[in-house]
Amino acid sequence: MVLVFFWSCGFNEKSEIQHPTPENLPTKNEQNTHVIDVEKKSEENVNQIEVIQKLENIKLVSQIGRLFGNPDETFGLIEDIKIDSFNRIYILDKTQQHIKVYKPNGDFITTLGNKGQGPREFEKANSMDTYKDSLLYVSNGYRIEVFNISKNEIEFVETKSIKQSVRSLCVVDKKLFIHPIRLTEPDEIINEKDYKSMIYAYSINKFQESFLFGKSYISSNPFLLDRLSTGSLSCNKATSTVMFSFEKFQVLHGYSGENGDLEWQTRIDGLSLVRLTQFSNNGKIGLKNSQPDDIFDMKLKPISYDDRYNIVQIDRRTLDEVGYHIGSKIITLVVDSKSGESFKLDIDLPRILHIKNNLMVTVDEDRVISKVYSLN
Repeated sequence: MVLVFFWSCGFNEKSEIQHPTPENLPTKNEQNTHVIDVEKKSEENVNQIEVIQKLENIKLVSQIGRLFGNPDETFGLIEDIKIDSFNRIYILDKTQQHIKVYKPNGDFITTLGNKGQGPREFEKANSMDTYKDSLLYVSNGYRIEVFNISKNEIEFVETKSIKQSVRSLCVVDKKLFIHPIRLTEPDEIINEKDYKSMIYAYSINKFQESFLFGKSYISSNPFLLDRLSTGSLSCNKATSTVMFSFEKFQVLHGYSGENGDLEWQTRIDGLSLVRLTQFSNNGKIGLKNSQPDDIFDMKLKPISYDDRYNIVQIDRRTLDEVGYHIGSKIITLVVDSKSGESFKLDIDLPRILHIKNNLMVTVDEDRVISKVYSLN
């Protein structure tokens, strides 16, 4: 399948540029840069053995969600999941625009929010995170909804307005980190060798913007820079690291939660992602998206795991001769959030959305059924 986008008038000559360009793909010769190939078996080490032993012995606790049933039992599209200190499980439904809360055994507790534009109502909720097991922060377009989760009864606290519409957020080190939906203006002039800072840090206490950091995709075209800079944040609270995973190409960045300094970068080789081609022809500039022929990989949202680690999963889909999806396999990478070094697990795991308190919560391929596992 090929999708073509036109965004402006430009050069008269014919040309093509393949994305990501070499300048956007770090090499192993760069400082604090790592490369992992998903087609190769990772060398075993002590850390890998410990992680494998913990994840290969998971036991099913409950299933949350059904294809058909009452409103407390069904989901439209599960987008994010979090667990608090009471082991309550928060499931953000992007379609229904509310959060359902459950016990690990699957018993329904309550619903937070509903569709609307008022306080405690959601319109564009798509990401959430907890702060010290006391507060739950939920993205909501140009707002952040805050809930007190430190007590038996969950309470709405306040709505915070911000300047950016949120694509992804996470919390660590007394700061709320936000990756916005849009980084540039259509007519903005950008240096072709420069990048845009794309992560905003807000103080938890006063909710003031503290600093801006994070290296976006490098492109002189605002449309391309925005489109190729989309991704997800994951904060590792044990190491105070903010990890950013680019959605459309194979790079991970690890930043200091204290000051936003880039601490490491990791390139994931062996992926079969959508091919992006920038072209100019007869005065028009466009972008072609070409889906791979037989295997199509999608990078999933990264999550924190077991103190210093993060998990990055790839949904590898097998396609038939006309491009239809006929099968899936989840590839799981474990990334050291402090160094960026990573290894591939050679065990089959479902799509994981959260791990905490020796509980792992997953979602099915259609994102309508969640399962809770215990980790031994």
